Amino acid sequence: MGMKRLADFFRNLAEFDFSPYIAVSFRKCISPQLASLNQENTQAPSILLELFFVWTSKKEYTAFLIDYDDHVMPQVYTCLIAPAVKPAIVSRILDIVDRLLSLSMEEGISDHVVKPRVTTLLHNLAVLIERTKQDASAANPLVQRQINILSGVSRYLTDSKQATMLLTLLSPLLHKPTRLVGEKVEANMLKIVSSLLPLIPALTD
Repeated sequence: MGMKRLADFFRNLAEFDFSPYIAVSFRKCISPQLASLNQENTQAPSILLELFFVWTSKKEYTAFLIDYDDHVMPQVYTCLIAPAVKPAIVSRILDIVDRLLSLSMEEGISDHVVKPRVTTLLHNLAVLIERTKQDASAANPLVQRQINILSGVSRYLTDSKQATMLLTLLSPLLHKPTRLVGEKVEANMLKIVSSLLPLIPALTD
């Protein structure tokens, strides 16, 4: 009940300064639950995951995802690869990433929140896509969302390892017929590939 009430406060008290209360909230309520976050988020989003989602609603709140416990975002991304994870969980985590990418144009958010955890996000998306590739087509709305996420993340990649990982994720889809992938999705993927090539020296020599 306490975590639900906290999330409700953030939703409804837009102008309230929560910062004096965040450290104790982490110490007593949030950090102790992080280790089991992926176990508690396989069927439907938990109250804690919903709180993290609420924190992506305003740029002032996003620092709470990083500043008080650096395990928050890695544990959120780990939920993508929890055993038997349901689409509702994947969708909620993609919501979180979408919001962070939208806010990342604000000063400090991309460097502080997005970039440091890009590799973890890519790795877990790779595992998720590998697990579901037999069942999912590019026309699947959830798969299209994953592709859009990869497109948004691509501008924050900084080295050849990250770029190679992303190209590996996209390669199977690029080899599918356009009628299965869709022209818009295919064009999006080609745009991503062109932006990644300069990061991979072996492909530019």
